[in-house]
Amino acid sequence: EREKELRAREEKADRILREAEERMRRAQEAERASRERHESEAEARRRHEREAASVPHEFMCPITMEIMKDPVIAMDGHSYERGAIQNWLQRSQKSPKTNVLLQSKLLVPNQALKSMILEWLEANGR
Repeated sequence: EREKELRAREEKADRILREAEERMRRAQEAERASRERHESEAEARRRHEREAASVPHEFMCPITMEIMKDPVIAMDGHSYERGAIQNWLQRSQKSPKTNVLLQSKLLVPNQALKSMILEWLEANGR
């Protein structure tokens, strides 16, 4: 009888130990995944910064800080990514570059800039 009781306690202790080891393993996996995700995000940020540094400033939207795909000229004379300036103009009547009141929300496609960006992208394998 005593032997059964000892065996039952040992089995219970073994089960508790296995459960604790499993929880520890899961916690370590979660920590590793979090660290890898953080490292991936950091690497993506560094890559974006490197790419941004090599892109001609004029090709970057001053709102999104990304290469423009559909550049338009706003009434302040500056070029912006169409979607970015449209969103801006829904919230403000002022220029995002100069903070001066815009007389109109008219946007004119900047075909010359778009062509230069496309040529640069092609020449730089992007």
